[in-house]
Amino acid sequence: MDLVVLILITFVAATVDFALGYGFSSITVPVALIFYTNRILNPVLVLVELVINGYVLFINRKSIPNIRWRVAPILIGPPRSPSILTIQHLTIVTMLNAYLLFRFFRDRAVP
Repeated sequence: MDLVVLILITFVAATVDFALGYGFSSITVPVALIFYTNRILNPVLVLVELVINGYVLFINRKSIPNIRWRVAPILIGPPRSPSILTIQHLTIVTMLNAYLLFRFFRDRAVP
């Protein structure tokens, strides 16, 4: 029964994520924590989001050359200082999210 509930929660969250381009974890985690412990839920969500992000990367593979310079710091390796690492990751995640939102909404017509 719990597995069916988790499948329904992830299906609703994936539908919202597909429609808005954001929100899978924001919906899944609070609701699924009612049924599962954090120790079980986190590894599963990491794998699910890895598949979702891999799919999005595959769909947008033609745009990879345009954003390669933004991803280069991650591929080169983290700096020694944890504070610089945090700023670096925050900047890269913000830039990638902004880029993906721009790509998503660029082709949408305004009603």
